[in-house]
Amino acid sequence: TYQLSGLDDLNTANPKVREALKDSYKYWIEKAGVDGYRIDTAIYVEHDFLNDFIYGKGGVKESGKKAGKEIEVFGEAWFGGENSEDDIDIKTADYLGKGEKKELDRVLNFPMSSTIREVFCSSAPTKWLEKRVENVNKIYGGFNKTLNFIDNHDMERFCAIGNRVQLEQSLVCIMTLPGIPV
Repeated sequence: TYQLSGLDDLNTANPKVREALKDSYKYWIEKAGVDGYRIDTAIYVEHDFLNDFIYGKGGVKESGKKAGKEIEVFGEAWFGGENSEDDIDIKTADYLGKGEKKELDRVLNFPMSSTIREVFCSSAPTKWLEKRVENVNKIYGGFNKTLNFIDNHDMERFCAIGNRVQLEQSLVCIMTLPGIPV
């Protein structure tokens, strides 16, 4: 459906596509020793696909278990929005799944990344960081569910907007905030 920048995509609603993907990922777990996956642009696949692909019959968790390891799956669910809004945290946390319909083990915390950049590079109030930390506990269900970072390949690199001191302060921030630094 060309959902991402006009690029081709896979019909993950098709059971044959799902099985082919499960078989491929099983191969990498068994033959290459992979013990974790990062799912890019998770917002462009169905929630049901994530649950099935990760936790369903023949999914990556089952393949990992058969190989004697626990597979970790984290992903990217990036939404725009203002730093004062809770809805971007709610939308991001939705990719962790609900109840019996688990999805990703963890999500990249884009809302926190955006807030860190605003606080350290644009003089936003540090109260914004407090709000994000509260949201991680309240909305995501705990600090082990989010991965904190300051930039990645999809955005302007930190040093393009900040100086070395701001970079060092931001790195200390992600190493000391609740959550997993990446």
